[in-house]
Amino acid sequence: MNTMDEEKYKRLHYELWDWISEEPLRDKKHWPEWKCIYEELGHIENHCFACHYFGTCFECPLGYFTGRVPSQGGQIYNCPLFELWNYYRQVYMCIADFHKQRPSTIKKLYINELKRTVKQAALEIRDAWK
Repeated sequence: MNTMDEEKYKRLHYELWDWISEEPLRDKKHWPEWKCIYEELGHIENHCFACHYFGTCFECPLGYFTGRVPSQGGQIYNCPLFELWNYYRQVYMCIADFHKQRPSTIKKLYINELKRTVKQAALEIRDAWK
């Protein structure tokens, strides 16, 4: 692994998570830059530049993993930072959808607070690769 490549993957990691922080209803696989990235770098494992660059959770700069779980015949590692962001995002999506159906039931303040929480979780992931 050379330093120039690491800086490139780290920059892309920051760009991806900046976008995600502004798009709480979107999944990281919906990032508009993927087409260009795939043309230049090929497939990016887990849509994660850290996973792709380091190739193993034991060397991941995010520094968090909880263990192995079987998935589609292979092994994957859970990243608690990602799981936390994904959990907050799913809660936000459910409440935002419920609010559309019954606007007077849930105060917009709560929805905005959840949105801020999703954004903050995304920024924590972005900043974990120092």
